[in-house]
Amino acid sequence: MVQLLDDRPCPLTMSNEPYSKARLGDAVFAILQGYQNQLLRLGRAVQLSHEAFQRLGEQISQEQEEFITLNYALGLGPDGRIVPGTHQFEKQELIDEVTTLREVDLSTTGIYHLVSFTEVLFNDLVAEIVAAYPKKLGSKKTITASVLFDNETLDEARASAIELFCNELSYKSPKDYAEAAEQIFGFSLLEVAHFQRYLEIKATRDALIHNRGVANALYVIKSGSHARVRAKHSLPVSPIYYMQSYENCHGLAEQLKERFNEVFPSDDFRAWKDQYMAKAMKKAEEMGYLQRSDSEQSSAAPNSSENAGEQA
Repeated sequence: MVQLLDDRPCPLTMSNEPYSKARLGDAVFAILQGYQNQLLRLGRAVQLSHEAFQRLGEQISQEQEEFITLNYALGLGPDGRIVPGTHQFEKQELIDEVTTLREVDLSTTGIYHLVSFTEVLFNDLVAEIVAAYPKKLGSKKTITASVLFDNETLDEARASAIELFCNELSYKSPKDYAEAAEQIFGFSLLEVAHFQRYLEIKATRDALIHNRGVANALYVIKSGSHARVRAKHSLPVSPIYYMQSYENCHGLAEQLKERFNEVFPSDDFRAWKDQYMAKAMKKAEEMGYLQRSDSEQSSAAPNSSENAGEQA
C-alpha cells in the first residue's frame, strides 16, 4: 500500500489541505476538463479558418482578372523591419493554393495540435499522480546529483525529478508507455478503445514530421490494427480524418474520466456527470426523443383500461 504524502499541497490547486483520493480524483478530472476545453477552442479555430478559406476561394473565383498580385512579408531584415514582397499569381494557381490550405494544410495543423495537446495531457496526469504517490516512481528510480544541487528546496528537487520522469516516459514505445503508465494510473491504457485509435493519430503525426507524410514500418507497428495504409504509402490527411481524430480525442477524455474515477473517485466528476445527464434528458424530452409514438400510445391505452377494470 502506497503511503500518501499528507503534508504537501496539491500541485494543481496549490491547496494546503492534505492529499486524499477524492482530492486527487478532482485534480485529475480538472486536468481532463482543461484538455477538452483546449480541444473545443481548437475545433472552433479550425472551423473558422476553414470557413475563411472557403470564402476567400469564392472571392478569388469571382475576380475578373486572370492574374492577381498579392503583397506579403518575405521576412525580417537585419534591422528587425519587415521585408515586403510581391508575387503575381495566375487566378487558378491562387485558387489551388487556397484549396490546399483549406483541405490539407489546415487539417494537418489540426492533427499536430491534437497530438501535442494529448501528449501534454498524459504528462500532466502522470505528474499529478506521482506528486501524490511518489512511490509510484519505483524503488529503483535514481536521480542525478544535478537535480539536488540545481534546486534550492526539496520541493523544487521533487518537481524536477517528476519532470525528468515524465520526459523519460515520453520516449517509450506505445506498448512500453502503456505498461509504465499502468503502474501509475491503476489501469491499462491499452484497454481504453480510444487510446488505441489515438496511437494511429500520433503515428500519423510522427510520419508527417519525420517522413514527409509517408508511412514506414514504424508507423505500421505503432498503429497496429488501426493502420490506414501500408508502408511506403502516403498518409492522407483530409478534413474528414481531422474531424474523426478530433472526435476520438474527446472520446478518449470521456473514457479516461470514467476509468480514473474508478481508481481515484471524484466528487466533481460525479456532480458533472449528473448535471450532464440531466441536461441530456431535458434536451431529449424537448426534441421528442423520449415521447412514445401515437401507435404505442393507442396500443397501450386498451391495456391500461383493462388493467383499470381488473383493479376495479
